[in-house]
Amino acid sequence: MQLDQNRERIETARLGRELSEQRLDAEQKRYEVGMSTNFNVIQAQRDLAVARNNELQVQLDYQLALINFVASQKISTGGLDATTTTTGGASTTGGATAGAAPVTTTTTVAPAGAGGGGQ
Repeated sequence: MQLDQNRERIETARLGRELSEQRLDAEQKRYEVGMSTNFNVIQAQRDLAVARNNELQVQLDYQLALINFVASQKISTGGLDATTTTTGGASTTGGATAGAAPVTTTTTVAPAGAGGGGQ
């Protein structure tokens, strides 16, 4: 399923960003003691920026896949009068049809890696 693949991509992108951060840190330390050039430091900074952008793109892809999944579930169940979807702390609520008893469905999805690591 696309959600599972995107969760794995999030983990991979997070690890890539962490490695880029470590590389930049090491390159800056080498520069401070004269064993590297400013070119190498700038290159490591660029690589970290690319890794951060990649991580953000993968998280966006996951959120879009999640939205598509929730929408397809709503369509496959014939639509609901009111829905509440919670994704990683954000909540959205759909409106109820006048005269109909509201039906509320709550789906909670924690992003991969939830419970640790700041951004």
